[in-house]
Amino acid sequence: MPTEFAVAPPPKRARITMGVICAMLLLMAAGLAVALAGRPALAALVVALHLGLMGALVLAYRRRRIRIQDGCLQVAATLYTLRVPVAALELEGARVARLEQDRSLQPFLKPNGFSIPGFHAGHFRSRGGTRLWALITADRVLVLPQREGRTLVLSPERPDALLQALRQLAGRGPQAVR
Repeated sequence: MPTEFAVAPPPKRARITMGVICAMLLLMAAGLAVALAGRPALAALVVALHLGLMGALVLAYRRRRIRIQDGCLQVAATLYTLRVPVAALELEGARVARLEQDRSLQPFLKPNGFSIPGFHAGHFRSRGGTRLWALITADRVLVLPQREGRTLVLSPERPDALLQALRQLAGRGPQAVR
């Protein structure tokens, strides 16, 4: 039975940025439709493509889920899905942190991610070069180092509850059997 953990809602600045991006796409579609008025089929195609892109961005932005199922931590964020066995996490080094205070956890470089002010999802590098997999929607995050060197930085509404659930699951794992 999966256990779901609510993701902290993105801040207002992330919602405003998404609104501005959607408004720009609508304005571009309208402008191109006017410019292509003599070619109605092409104008309709351009408008449809812009509306489709806008819809895809909104759906991706809204896709946020954290759950534990079948001994794995599963995180869905925008276009990315991560599935990590709990045994692959270094839970003794896990902690709850504030990004504002610990800048070494903030995404710096984005090799493959979705990022707008106040919202980050996907693969990043920190200022120190640490490989991060992030779903960041709030300042308070759960930091989960993996044995292979990557660090997960997640924004559940209740980071302590997720960490406790992961530790309980790890305690029931094969390494706990004597």
